[in-house]
Amino acid sequence: MKIIRRYGIAVVAASLIIAGQLSVVEAAAKREGVQLGSLVCKS
Repeated sequence: MKIIRRYGIAVVAASLIIAGQLSVVEAAAKREGVQLGSLVCKS
């Protein structure tokens, strides 16, 4: 049981770190005005 608990804590910690990094990248992209896609219309 101690091993499962230890790995469970590691998985939760890793998930929180990844989520934090993704939110920082998303905030930076919004602040810098990064264009994630574009739409071109040819009529």
